[in-house]
This record gives sequence, C-alpha cells and structure tokens, in this order.
Amino acid sequence: MIGQGARGMSVTPMQGFGEHKDFFHEDPLTRPVRVERFTADHRSTALVDAIVQTARTGEASDGPVAVLPVTGVFRIQSKKPAGAAEL
Repeated sequence: MIGQGARGMSVTPMQGFGEHKDFFHEDPLTRPVRVERFTADHRSTALVDAIVQTARTGEASDGPVAVLPVTGVFRIQSKKPAGAAEL
C-alpha cells in the first residue's frame, strides 16, 4: 500500500461470520482485522489491487474489499478539508 501512495491506514480487530465454517475456533496465529483507508478516486483501483494481493489467503475466511464514496474528509487539527494529495 505504501508503494501505491498510502500514507497511513486504520487496522481494527473484527468479528463476524459468513462462508467461513469454523467461526468459533480461535487460531492464536491469525486474527481477523478490518483495514480502512481513504484515498483519492483515481488511486482506488491500484489500492484495491495492492490490498487483495497482500491480504488474500485463498481461504473462505478472506473478506471483501469495499469501495465507498466519501463526500468529505476533514483534518481535526486544522479544521480544514483534506486535499486530494493528502489522501
């Protein structure tokens, strides 16, 4: 993701179930996480490709990558909108 211009991301633990058959079995070596990253529209395809190449295991527990529209991103410190170069 850094190679695609990503300057940061949020990673949070998550729980859920779907096609993965062994939901209640805890594997101490793997922990499911949710990765969130805001990016400019023109960078989204390359970023999705980087996430899929890095995170894909081929197992049923592989989750989706969602691309959602965002109407605005603001910097808390400056109280100003973030520019496209910052995303």
